[in-house]
Amino acid sequence: MSTATTHTLTVAADKAGQRVDLFVGEALGLSRARMKRLFDEGQVRVNGRPAKKGLMVAEGQQIAVTVEETTREAVPDADFPLVILHEDASLLFVDKPAGRPSHPLQPGETGTVANALVARYPECAQASQDPREGGLCHRLDVETSGVLAAARTREAWSAVREAFSGRAVDKRYIALVTGPLADEGEVDVPLRHHPR
Repeated sequence: MSTATTHTLTVAADKAGQRVDLFVGEALGLSRARMKRLFDEGQVRVNGRPAKKGLMVAEGQQIAVTVEETTREAVPDADFPLVILHEDASLLFVDKPAGRPSHPLQPGETGTVANALVARYPECAQASQDPREGGLCHRLDVETSGVLAAARTREAWSAVREAFSGRAVDKRYIALVTGPLADEGEVDVPLRHHPR
């Protein structure tokens, strides 16, 4: 079940000169991926015309954003084996295997860590800002294995997200490589999204 809601935003003086995608994302609390989809689908209009992401907004402009609202909570999936590394009243740390998505991308999708979390810990469904995330505070790529942090409360989710945003979380990765390696070295290659 889905319905479309149009949000009308007026640019205040202190927001003039900001990029429209940043303005809308901040005003509506939408992820970058969701914002990209809205712009790609022509669902963001400035003064009645479809907007490009990089457009700078001006004071008094009217921005209409049509957002499709769906029942988006992660569907509980008890068939997914969940390995809990740590559990307390606020947080869970989960061992995510390679080949398994962190959270669903589409409503109704199953087979993800988030689906397993909400099956075992129903309170996780309401902990994260995006209900598809099932309380996950971050994600790992499908083919990456590792530890995922999940929140059981909105307060814990906000605190962990703030720690990630403030770069207070120490993230370490181990790579499997083939071939000879030098005793020391540095790989300086930018990370980017897969060009699906």
